[in-house]
Amino acid sequence: MGLVSKKLNNIGLIILVFFMVYDTARNYTHLPPVLGYTKDIIIYWWLIELIYMKAFKLPFRSLGFYIVLSMCVIWSWVGLFYPVEGYDAHVSPIIYILKQSEFFILLFVFRNYNRFFSRSYDKYIKLYLYLSVLLFFVTLIGVYVDNNIISKNIISENGASYPEYANRISIGQPAIATFSQVLSLFFLLLCVPKTLPNLIMSLICLLGVFMSTSITGIMSVICLLTVIAVSSFIVGEASVKIKIFAIVVGLVLAFSYFIQTDYFYNNFGIAYLMVETRIDQFLYGTSVDPSMEMRVAQQEYVINALSNSLLGSFWGQGCNGAVIENSYYGVLLRFGLVGIVGFCMFFFSLIKKAIQVKSMFLIAFVGIYLAHWYTLDVLYVPQLSYAFSFFWMYCLYHNDGQCKSNSSNV
Repeated sequence: MGLVSKKLNNIGLIILVFFMVYDTARNYTHLPPVLGYTKDIIIYWWLIELIYMKAFKLPFRSLGFYIVLSMCVIWSWVGLFYPVEGYDAHVSPIIYILKQSEFFILLFVFRNYNRFFSRSYDKYIKLYLYLSVLLFFVTLIGVYVDNNIISKNIISENGASYPEYANRISIGQPAIATFSQVLSLFFLLLCVPKTLPNLIMSLICLLGVFMSTSITGIMSVICLLTVIAVSSFIVGEASVKIKIFAIVVGLVLAFSYFIQTDYFYNNFGIAYLMVETRIDQFLYGTSVDPSMEMRVAQQEYVINALSNSLLGSFWGQGCNGAVIENSYYGVLLRFGLVGIVGFCMFFFSLIKKAIQVKSMFLIAFVGIYLAHWYTLDVLYVPQLSYAFSFFWMYCLYHNDGQCKSNSSNV
């Protein structure tokens, strides 16, 4: 028994699932910014409950996990002695450390789900899926409908109007805002019955990802759908091969027609030109995109910071509050090569476990997560940090690792 009733924890989880999908939209609403701290209060209350319980199940047996856990809990604080210099994208080091730690707290909480909550885990998974589908319509309203509730034109509390998203159909940073739709798409495709409502929800999530023009989201979807389609085509029966062929041909023809319409040019032309520019800069270096340039500057900051650090690149310099929109470089800055090795060991153990339980969704999930590591500071972003714990623990420990046995009602 915890310090509060499971019914109160149920309410807390509803709030948390909401933030897993909509946290990035708060910059475009009239809601007070302090409301965002609700999720942090809930998580740290659960940490107090975990300590109070004393006996609980550990989420992993991976040495890599406990290496990064130790570094994030202990070594992070060394960053207080390395103030940020010549770099603007940063938060309070203490706030960053607390938010980063939430990733690990939730892994323990969801591993011990039945000790915290009385409602079925499936109901919250269903809530996450529905909220992700609803996000598609919320985004359309926020972008195209002049309203006083949510709009891309609302000035945030710090006086910035986020002009870099002006021509992108996304409420919030596109890669962050559409992550729940990417994740929900593959859960619906791989973990639930192929009913008409579920297929419609899958299509809505797919449209949401492509409308956002998030390169990370789009490439994740294209690559994983290609792998799934090819593997299913190879091992599937004749009827499966015909369905896959028909779907692929239909999608290619529909998209080929759509990109030639005036609607695409007027609503998506500028956004997809941005995508083309980024891909060109990434592959050939002949274009210049401000977002890519910003990430290059962040990477240079990491290298320079480590070269001036007492312990250099081996241990890193802890969390100094710098937000690095590439988690690989972010881990290198904070925890050095030791942290990189620890996370590699951790994610290798996840892939190994996903293969052992033969869960295509978990394999795809790791791929989606690692792709977003390249473009975001993942452990600082609630949508990615919380959802990882939420879905991984559900599939591995509360649904036989297959995402099939208890998902027929989703």
